[in-house]
Amino acid sequence: MNESLLLDALKETDLCVSRAMLVTLDSRWNFTTAGSSFSRLYFVTKGGGFLKTADQTVEVTAGNVYFIPAGCAFSCGCEYMEKIFFHVTVSTPEKYGLCFSPCRICSLPCSAERLETLRTLLNTHEHLGILRLRLLLLETLTEILDRFPFERTEFKNASPLVRSLIGYIEENLSIRLTVAEIAGAFYLSESKIRTVFRRELGIPIGRYIDDMVFLRAEQMLSDPQTGIGQVSTALGFCDQFYFSRRFKEKFSVTPSKFKQGNTAYGPTPKKLQKPLDIFSQK
Repeated sequence: MNESLLLDALKETDLCVSRAMLVTLDSRWNFTTAGSSFSRLYFVTKGGGFLKTADQTVEVTAGNVYFIPAGCAFSCGCEYMEKIFFHVTVSTPEKYGLCFSPCRICSLPCSAERLETLRTLLNTHEHLGILRLRLLLLETLTEILDRFPFERTEFKNASPLVRSLIGYIEENLSIRLTVAEIAGAFYLSESKIRTVFRRELGIPIGRYIDDMVFLRAEQMLSDPQTGIGQVSTALGFCDQFYFSRRFKEKFSVTPSKFKQGNTAYGPTPKKLQKPLDIFSQK
């Protein structure tokens, strides 16, 4: 890889953290999810429970970190557990994020020192502390990806045109965004747009727009302060009912159930005191 391509890849490969919290859980932490576009890291400090997929049951115990990859449908439960959890996405220039095997949960031992460092850094207000926390997350993800044979979908290096198309879609993301509108913005034919996009990314541009809309919807719904109606309006849906139907078709769960599962973390959550966008390189 030449220097220019390397620099582009470094700039456009990004660790995004949509949620981060220290929580104490009880028997109310018991739900099933059809899978999400983000991955989960659970650093368990006390107690334990279980994580279960169609083919795997994992006993959760203190002193370990558990990785639940994007797309993994699972159920969970416990009687008592304390954990530090992160919802993470490692995005690529194509904005998809790394795609992992959808059915395998894995775990690694996590030292008491690392767990205590994470606990301390959750309350940091300093950029140096945020960088240290970011480094710990990247180290953990790297260790997991090195050790376990996850399948990842990676795209070719996109041309300047396709990168520009991706940027336009991101800036104008809406379920109403059409190929005709994009073609007009670039003074190109729809046929040209469709052909070059599919040739370089391997998927139709319409499907890409659809995927990005629901990825954004999922990210927005992860915020407890954002309502379903707000998400529906922001992404251009004609009404909340249509949005809910399309969301369920995509994720096999309604937006309201998704929000319930995404906030089912027990009675005494200790939230981060600093906005999460500081984790982003951009």
